[in-house]
Amino acid sequence: MSRILYMIILGIFGALLLVLLVAWLFVLNSADRKVLSSDTVEITIEEEQREYKIINASRDNEKEKPLLVLLHGFRSRGSWIGTYTGFNILAEEEDFALLLPQGFRMSWNAQFCCGFAFQRNIDDVGFITKIVEDVKEEYNIDESKIYVAGFSNGGMLAQKLLIEKPGLFAGGASAMSGIGTRAGALYIDKAEDPIVLIQGEDDKYTPIEKDASGPEGFSFKSSEETLSAWKNYYNAKLAYTNDEDAYKERVYSKNDKPIIMHRLYYNQPHRWPGTRLWNFSSDVPELTRAIWEFLNSK
Repeated sequence: MSRILYMIILGIFGALLLVLLVAWLFVLNSADRKVLSSDTVEITIEEEQREYKIINASRDNEKEKPLLVLLHGFRSRGSWIGTYTGFNILAEEEDFALLLPQGFRMSWNAQFCCGFAFQRNIDDVGFITKIVEDVKEEYNIDESKIYVAGFSNGGMLAQKLLIEKPGLFAGGASAMSGIGTRAGALYIDKAEDPIVLIQGEDDKYTPIEKDASGPEGFSFKSSEETLSAWKNYYNAKLAYTNDEDAYKERVYSKNDKPIIMHRLYYNQPHRWPGTRLWNFSSDVPELTRAIWEFLNSK
């Protein structure tokens, strides 16, 4: 390698390090740095090494804290969704513990999707159940206030967990994800707790209406079909509507108690509404706060 080429590569590497240092010091806030620098817990399940992070949990004799399990999307990471949704900031504001699991090769097996986890038939329900139980044993957790939320592939698994583990979770949220594909869907037969369903008007992967197909060969059931499945199972009735500039909200009740919150965001692609990407202020996205308020008020 010539000396000039070596110096060019060294200069590029140095510039990248400088950019990362500036971002760390002046772009990310303390809550973001805490997520990225926190220890990763490793466990072995089904002969596979799995990982997670736990944020803002307490081992001492303070009051028990609620727990939110937050599931990233396909080809993403737990640390990323923890920061771009702002749940890491909200966890400190509202004093709840935030559990950030890592999917198998950046994917979750939600029964009908996605990636390596789906192809290898990884037991992600078992994985999430195991680490929640571990966290309950190690930290002071309010077992009546354990929730699960996810984006995209993570939202599919969140729905599956609500269906299969109603005694473990007290509610959940699924953003930008359907309840199945044309080939099959989750069968709701045990769920009993509130759910938040979020959809984007311009989401190409999970369409609004039936019989629409997405890119890359994906053909998920529509937002309309997903909402109908949950409404029919709960026999939920429309309780009230709220139309804002950014979204249309519908809340459905069962026995006079809110059980489903559905939001359709206008002009919203396959991305968390109000995502903090490129905007790492201390502001929590409105949707993030609304999900927590809906679930934790029950």
